[in-house]
Formats: sequence, C-alpha cells, structure tokens
Amino acid sequence: MHRKLVTINVNCDNGKVVKHETQKKQVGITKTKAHSIALNKCKGTVKSSTLSKQNGTCIYIIKITAQNHKEQTVKVNAENGSICS
Repeated sequence: MHRKLVTINVNCDNGKVVKHETQKKQVGITKTKAHSIALNKCKGTVKSSTLSKQNGTCIYIIKITAQNHKEQTVKVNAENGSICS
C-alpha cells in the first residue's frame, strides 16, 4: 500500500511556500489499524495522527487523550504495526 508524505515549508513572515516536497511511502498497515494498535497500548480517544519518517522508517505518530485526561503519544511502525519506543 502506498501513502504520500507531503512536507510544506512556509515563510512565517509573508505566508509564501518556500519548499514543497511529496514522497511516496510504502506502508503495510492503514491509519485505522495503527489507531487500533495504539489504543490497545493506551486506552483513550485518538486526538490526531500523522504519517512521518523517522530514522528511515515510516511511522504513524498518534496522539491520544488517555482516560486520565493526559495526552499520550504512541508511535506505530507503518510497515509492520509494531510499537516504536
């Protein structure tokens, strides 16, 4: 499965796009599956999620509002679904 990772750099002074980069990323699991994996690790509600690349690996960064009302971040490997430390 392919997903696109889009990076846009914007000049904060004038709002103009300085750099726009689109990369195709190979991912093995969907965002919905990544949410499920993250919620199994940390019970709560998904607040946001993004697909990113860290150290050459595609990961979903998922922010969860936990049951204790604290925000937790869970990183899920987008290729194999494992939790990243």
